[in-house]
Amino acid sequence: MKTLRVETEPKLIRSLVHAVNDSDQINNARTSSNTWIQDYEPNSPFNFITKRVEQITGLGISQLSGTEDLQVANYMPGGFYGPHFDASDNPEVGIGYRTSITKQSPRLFY
Repeated sequence: MKTLRVETEPKLIRSLVHAVNDSDQINNARTSSNTWIQDYEPNSPFNFITKRVEQITGLGISQLSGTEDLQVANYMPGGFYGPHFDASDNPEVGIGYRTSITKQSPRLFY
């Protein structure tokens, strides 16, 4: 996990929320900083994360199965993400479309 922190910390930016007008905006409903990592590249130092989750859960959650990149978020003390709809980057749903579709296999690590 030290590698994860060292590699992602410089890339963290204030998290944005997808707004009704199809723009991404800073919003007080989400107070984190975040970045995205691709763990499915063969030489990625992070591909062990999804492989390990697949081993533990028995779910096929690799990028090839349609999952999104891994999000790394940093919440400072008192930080939060209020109730929200997810935004989609899936062309079948519609880019930026606000959706209430339940994510199939969210993975959270603290």
